Amino acid sequence: RGMHVHGARPFCRADAHLRCVERYGADRTNIALAPGNVPGDIFLSPKWVTDLEFRFKPVESVSIAFGANNLLDTYPDRLPFGTVDGVNYGFNNSFLPYSSQSPFGFSGRFLYGRVTIDF
Repeated sequence: RGMHVHGARPFCRADAHLRCVERYGADRTNIALAPGNVPGDIFLSPKWVTDLEFRFKPVESVSIAFGANNLLDTYPDRLPFGTVDGVNYGFNNSFLPYSSQSPFGFSGRFLYGRVTIDF
């Protein structure tokens, strides 16, 4: 609730938004092959991703927000590299360790601030 001054409208309003708690289920990186016991078939374990934003209005036409996408810094499973169980995955996964097919990316936590002015 905002503060009231001599019966005036509130001049400061704050909100907190838990914008998204998303569970991304298991995904296969090689979608061209049928699931099963195919050499090189990789399964990514399910992950939870949480976004959070705090927003407040110091005056009626200005909104200030601070937030985080992927608040808990969740990453997809690391991919194998080199030869594992007789399958040669190459060495690209040693410096690009996460699947490009991860539905929530592989950049980790993103913090931001935003100021909005209504005219």
